[in-house]
Amino acid sequence: MRLLIFSAWFLFISYLFPQSTVVISDFNNTTHRFYLNEWEARIPEFLKHELSRSNRITVVERKHLKEILEEKALSMAGLTDSSSAREIGKMLGAEYIITGNISEVGNKIRIDAHLIHVDSRKVVSEKVVAPDTRHLNEMIELLGNNLRYQLTGENEYRKEKILKKYPTLYGVLFTGAGITATVWIHNRFKKKQDEYRSATSLTEFDPLYNSANRLNKLRYVLGGVAGTSALITVYFWLKNLSPQKIYAQQPSCLPFFAHSQKGEYLVGVQISF
Repeated sequence: MRLLIFSAWFLFISYLFPQSTVVISDFNNTTHRFYLNEWEARIPEFLKHELSRSNRITVVERKHLKEILEEKALSMAGLTDSSSAREIGKMLGAEYIITGNISEVGNKIRIDAHLIHVDSRKVVSEKVVAPDTRHLNEMIELLGNNLRYQLTGENEYRKEKILKKYPTLYGVLFTGAGITATVWIHNRFKKKQDEYRSATSLTEFDPLYNSANRLNKLRYVLGGVAGTSALITVYFWLKNLSPQKIYAQQPSCLPFFAHSQKGEYLVGVQISF
């Protein structure tokens, strides 16, 4: 009786929250950067981790995929063929196969992932574009999120990921603290200076002068620190106005900068329709 109840409950949960079984192949490096060849195997491992965040996705171990490919005398690249993908997917009990490639778009690096439904052969493609090759982890995080969304509808589809936000608020607080300290020391200095000027005893001159001199030096140091902090804060604020991003979808408007062979510099705006 308990077994029947458990089975019915399992079927009910499976109906409400269907599972997706996925196998991930290597990603093909189509760039001329040979050091990106290691990404071909690293990307699937990172994607496996990202997709496994959902309890509604089961990722087939890659060693099983390699065993099947060796048995069929196929390569990872062969999975881009829909008939081969369907055959291998059925043998592994997978509903979906993810293939992809690494490419360059100008100076930017791009990763494309193709989500192939084994039965219908329908393909859904996702991409991420980063300003350079230093952001693999962030690229896979965004790509994995959007593939999870395509498979399960969980979370939200993300069009971009900001790579770095500069701590403008901390800069403002530090600058404010520096200005406050500078003003306080300045008032202390003016008070000591007035005491020095109004002193009548020779024994008071030297201590008051030395004290006022130390406060004056400290006032300039704190003022310099506050000024430097203010400049850094402004720099942070300007950088945050146009932060570096990883895009999952091409934005409609991007800054454009190019340098021609004639030594000409071109600056403008690139608009996508």
